[in-house]
Amino acid sequence: IDVANQQTSILKEKMEVQNERAKLTVQLNSVDYLYSGLADNTGDINTISPSILSDQNNPGLQSSFSELRLLMQRRSNLLFSSTPNSPVVKEVENQIAKAKENVIGIIINIRKGLVMQINSLSAREGAFSGQINSMPNKIKGLTDITRKKREVINKRIS
Repeated sequence: IDVANQQTSILKEKMEVQNERAKLTVQLNSVDYLYSGLADNTGDINTISPSILSDQNNPGLQSSFSELRLLMQRRSNLLFSSTPNSPVVKEVENQIAKAKENVIGIIINIRKGLVMQINSLSAREGAFSGQINSMPNKIKGLTDITRKKREVINKRIS
């Protein structure tokens, strides 16, 4: 049994899991930023970078967010020629509210998925840590076996 090789392999896998967890954590932070930008009605969604949306790798989110942006632009255009209380503006505002709810729902689902993946990776990382922590006992056990084997061989020779 090559304990040193096994330990190196476990450490390598643990580092890969840590790197993947770090990437997912960055994605989770982006999702949280998107959510706060949408949930806070004072926020301007036009300040949200399209790269944040593409980082999520979710065409439904990108499509829904684009629809929301178009509706908000349409409302802005309407406000040049209409009052905020006009029926046309009110209808667009209703459409904006529905589109926002849709985007927030998608974001919440993405967030849940990311949290589940991060938790799973954290559990794997914990398992790797346990394996690494048990290595000294394995090495001691193998050393004891090797010593006993030598003792048996030495007794046979004498």
